Amino acid sequence: MEEKRAQEILEGFPQKKVLVIGDFCLDEYVFGETDELSPEFPVLRLFIKEKKHVLGAAGNVASGVRALEAQTFAVGVVGNDANGEILLSELNKRGINTEGLIKVDKRHTPTYSRIIYSGKRRPKQHLARLDIENEEELSEPAREAVINFLYQKIPEVDAVIVADYEEVPSMGMINEEIIGIIAFLAKKYEKKTFAVSRKRIHLFENFTAIIPNDLEAMKAVNQEAKTEADFQEIAKKLNERLSLEAAFITRGAEGISVLEEEKW
Repeated sequence: MEEKRAQEILEGFPQKKVLVIGDFCLDEYVFGETDELSPEFPVLRLFIKEKKHVLGAAGNVASGVRALEAQTFAVGVVGNDANGEILLSELNKRGINTEGLIKVDKRHTPTYSRIIYSGKRRPKQHLARLDIENEEELSEPAREAVINFLYQKIPEVDAVIVADYEEVPSMGMINEEIIGIIAFLAKKYEKKTFAVSRKRIHLFENFTAIIPNDLEAMKAVNQEAKTEADFQEIAKKLNERLSLEAAFITRGAEGISVLEEEKW
């Protein structure tokens, strides 16, 4: 992309409205120091120095959009719990609209905690990861509330991003019904649609574009890729199978490969 065109796109974000729907999670980092064992058990005695909370999954997507200064709407569900309050607070700090995030009783807000420690003679390293995973299927009233919000808000926005980070089958926000409603409303009101999905790229037919990483793209078409030509072939298959306008394949340090129509 030409630098001038890229600059025009970036400068246009403050005038845009973007709806992000998906699985909102909380990442927690606990930093501590230790140079001794616990007097009770043969384990490290960790003195906590700092706790840091970061938006994960769909929250990370929404945070990125908001960082470009677009008006951003978060849509989905959180647990009616302490971690849900922290997640909402982190979204609100960034100026992300949370009217579309529904609090649900008996549902856990997915939270992934990393314990990181160091000492006088110890480099900083991970000690453990502690996960809180949701174990409740989404109730019909909660799903209906989300759907109603989509009908209300999609006509007002410029684009919809679906962030599908379902960890446990049937426990996440995104299913075929939700995808179908988004596709219907986007077509009716001529909105752009984008999808990020770890395991279910094949569901997003007729979207504007999908944004898998290299491993997700290879898995989606059951094909290995090592060269630029390999990735181009995979992108073409994705575009054809899903009737997309473009496929974006993120490739870590190698950047992002884009197939828009026939242009690579």
